[in-house]
Amino acid sequence: TSLPPLRFEALGGFTVRRGSWRAGESHWARPIAARLVRLLLVHVDRPVPEDLIFDALWPGRTASSARRSLQVTVSRARQVLDPPGAKRSAIEAGDHAYRLVLGQRDSVDADEFAAAADVALAESGEGRRKLLERARSLWGGEPLPEERYSDWATVYRERLTDRYIEVLTALVELYERAGEHSGAAAIARELVDIDPLNEGGHRALIVAYARAGRTGHALRQYLEGRRALVEHLGVEPAAETSRLQARILAGEAV
Repeated sequence: TSLPPLRFEALGGFTVRRGSWRAGESHWARPIAARLVRLLLVHVDRPVPEDLIFDALWPGRTASSARRSLQVTVSRARQVLDPPGAKRSAIEAGDHAYRLVLGQRDSVDADEFAAAADVALAESGEGRRKLLERARSLWGGEPLPEERYSDWATVYRERLTDRYIEVLTALVELYERAGEHSGAAAIARELVDIDPLNEGGHRALIVAYARAGRTGHALRQYLEGRRALVEHLGVEPAAETSRLQARILAGEAV
């Protein structure tokens, strides 16, 4: 009980910490042990069946071969997560399934961000902006970038990214409403960087540039957004976006 709690970080890169100690590559012995913990973290506090783990980490292996590898990998992961002499392990096993169990003081940065985002987006009063800013400050970057191409991580990664996009979108609206066009442009640029096909993000950035008197930037942003949509999706911008460009070309206020 005197040890610092475990801290799992999924945003911006996977890391496990305990106080000032950080699990490095040498602690995991083999990368597969860290991958197993990432897989269990995606399903934290829920049992993950062996078959799902086999398919994710040892596809093509026979069940007996994959099970032997899993047992060795679980042992290595426990050496990283569990302090010497621990009565219980952070990785529980039973009924042909494994589960990552958090202690009362253990934490996950992605969960903290998601909780803060939920509170902020549900707020409609004067405290909304402050709460949104706090949620934004908890975002550490792309969720589990190590598993960018792993099917089992797709839903987890997309859910968190979509929530962050909601936070940024709400902040852009508040900044624009307050007349802070440069701040709105910075947030809208982040939106577009996260998802170049987010037409709403491009539109928000165009408006922010135009209202800040940066007409050239606004028109170039329209072209950037149109190019992304045409090249990747084969579609032209929506009528709302095209009308926005026409108004800026005509010198109208937007």
